[in-house]
Amino acid sequence: MEINHKANEALVKDKRNLLNTIVDDLNNQQTHIDNKLVKPHRGFIMYGPPGTGKSHIMSQLAKKIGIAMLGPPLAAGELERPLVGQSEAVILDLCSRGNRLPYLMCCVSIDEIDSLAPRRDEDSSEGKVAKISVLLSVLEGIKDVPNLMFFSATNRLHMMDEAFLRRMSGKFFVGRPSSGARKRILNAIPRNMIDPSLREKLASATTNFSGAALSALNRSIAVHYISQRRVNKNYKIEYEEALLQADRTARQYQIFLGLDTLPRLLKRNYDSSKRLGTSQNSNDIFHLKDNCHFTGKIIISLSNRSARIEYIDLKRNNKKVYEDNLNHNEESVQQLLERITNYGNDRNVQLLQLIDLNLLSSKGAYDEKKIFETLKERYDECMEYKRSMIIYDLDSLIGVNQSESQSSMGTSTSSSVVHQALYIYVTSRFREAVIETNTKSNVEKWSIAVVRDPFLLKKFSQDVEFPRTDREEEEYKEEQRKEKELIKCIKCRDFFY
Repeated sequence: MEINHKANEALVKDKRNLLNTIVDDLNNQQTHIDNKLVKPHRGFIMYGPPGTGKSHIMSQLAKKIGIAMLGPPLAAGELERPLVGQSEAVILDLCSRGNRLPYLMCCVSIDEIDSLAPRRDEDSSEGKVAKISVLLSVLEGIKDVPNLMFFSATNRLHMMDEAFLRRMSGKFFVGRPSSGARKRILNAIPRNMIDPSLREKLASATTNFSGAALSALNRSIAVHYISQRRVNKNYKIEYEEALLQADRTARQYQIFLGLDTLPRLLKRNYDSSKRLGTSQNSNDIFHLKDNCHFTGKIIISLSNRSARIEYIDLKRNNKKVYEDNLNHNEESVQQLLERITNYGNDRNVQLLQLIDLNLLSSKGAYDEKKIFETLKERYDECMEYKRSMIIYDLDSLIGVNQSESQSSMGTSTSSSVVHQALYIYVTSRFREAVIETNTKSNVEKWSIAVVRDPFLLKKFSQDVEFPRTDREEEEYKEEQRKEKELIKCIKCRDFFY
């Protein structure tokens, strides 16, 4: 009883002190804050590739956040009307409802907002400009609704009006799932349908899949398993069948690397290895070394049959490189994707981007302006992710021009880069690869260059200041020695360098 009495006295004392603090604060002169300095946020926009859950997050957030909805979540197409001026009137009427609730924050939720607020230029139609002007007028414009917020989502942020984006307080990128997230999504498949080891391989084969594509793959595998079990009670899904299901899903959702899907390329490599009798588990042979402080730069030489990976030697505080030998069946960029995806899984990469001639052809990028627009779009997408890999096929993108000339000393061959502007762009982007492991965000931006031509390999390595391998270091020293060595002329019997 005595203990409870002391506890009650302490509680009463704390409450009395809190009450005195509140009274003192109320008696003190309050600092006046101008209302113009503190304003509520006017909205946010979520952007990213299709199928990542932007619309679902937006609709759920609007319900849970405790803000009054002026209407149900809408798609931009629902606000379109056939007659001139009707669409603008509908938008204005919807947003003006916030004036009836002046002391309550209100919001309008619109999906695919890019069709309502496209970027304005000289070719913009009068109808598009009119809808943008109405949106801007209710957001800090002449018809401003101060308690109105916009919740919106889009797949094409780069095609939206800059004035509208400037009024959006928050811009949030919703990207594709990482390797670890893909494994967790694939865990929804029951264990009796698919072996756990096969699930690991499938997580690698579904690189670049969105959340919607992975859910569709889960359903496809489940339906296929149930249908086959009706015929054969002992049926089990093998690696080849899982890749076929993943390939169908990738084609349905337009997830390509180059001209083909990653599951199809992996199946092609698997069939080739199987015919040659060298089938191995790629998850066991393609791995980055542990306990290495990588810089994010890799050069794969098809002529020297090696993957050169740059890292930092902490003892000597300098950059070094170690080599992984390529397999006999790794003859092209497409055949290297299995190795690269496993490298990406080691680093829990969220996006793998391949930049080659096939990409430019598929985008219709035949002139220089369109080429650089495509490259910038792909590079900007990679930069939105915390962990990404971008692969450059240098031979197809840049090209090498070789010419022969005759002289008294014999035939000499000279080599030069064909597309100099593209070469400068790729080298500058390659240098921007970075890994920040000491920060909370754990940013990893990997750059991988695949080269076949020896001249292009040597020039590119020098221009990006890539460390030489031990063999190249010996060759370099030998060249330096030969340059300093005196050569005797047979005719004049004199010496020269």
